[in-house]
Amino acid sequence: MPKPAGLSTQPFDVIIVLGNPANPDGSPGILMASRVEKAVQILKSGQANRLLMTGGGVYNSFVEAEVMAEYARQLGIDPSVVFMESQARDTYQNARLAAQLCREQGWNRVIVVTSRFHIARARRIFRRESLQCTFVGAATPRALPWYLRLVYYGWEFLLDMKLAIFGDKRFAVG
Repeated sequence: MPKPAGLSTQPFDVIIVLGNPANPDGSPGILMASRVEKAVQILKSGQANRLLMTGGGVYNSFVEAEVMAEYARQLGIDPSVVFMESQARDTYQNARLAAQLCREQGWNRVIVVTSRFHIARARRIFRRESLQCTFVGAATPRALPWYLRLVYYGWEFLLDMKLAIFGDKRFAVG
């Protein structure tokens, strides 16, 4: 499998996959699935040899990291290379808790996989952590209606501009 364009030829320590809500039945949501599929593609290309799924049960009782890990297993990934951070409730906590786990494991060079519309804000938030991050955006699935695409891209743009202009007190949280 060819490696995704733009990534280093030197392997990364880990691929961090940012969570997104599971469906009400516990199956991966459409955006969650696209993120995991992109991470699995990168893993299989040899760019890294482990995954770190991050996300708690935010919008329902299903822990995002667990649902993503199970989906990766269904896609043929050995569970021994999948790590989980299951407490994060938002992107700030994804960054802080994933970075903490990475430091504990001695991982510094990471690929962060999220949806394309989420990259700018995720990059701004992860910048606060002491990791060497490369960001890869999972495509927004065509099955997502056009009006939801517009909402997601617009909402993320507004949140990122707010963060850029006003900052955020959550950066001060230790």
